[in-house]
Amino acid sequence: MLRTEPMRTENKSARLLLSYKKPYLPISRDTFGRWIKAILAMAGVDTSFPAHSTRSASTSAASKAGVLLKTILEAAGWSQETKFTRFYKKQVFPNFGQSLLSSHITKSSSALA
Repeated sequence: MLRTEPMRTENKSARLLLSYKKPYLPISRDTFGRWIKAILAMAGVDTSFPAHSTRSASTSAASKAGVLLKTILEAAGWSQETKFTRFYKKQVFPNFGQSLLSSHITKSSSALA
């Protein structure tokens, strides 16, 4: 907050999230959505979900990774398991793109040898 305060004051903006390129203007909700999806992708979360479904994607990935249900419920602010199971626990598929790229790299390496 202190580090970005001069930039926010200069642009007369009270918004917290600013672009990382000059003139450091407040970002749009679309940019914020792209940033969130990029971070989730780096964390291995399926980003085929729309940006507004990150709660579902992240809690489903946590469940698949073996995070205790109690921990997921507390982190999401839910009190009942039924809500998570009914609305948020989605089937998580392996990362298709990563699998495809790994396969291609392996084949390319074999061809070069």
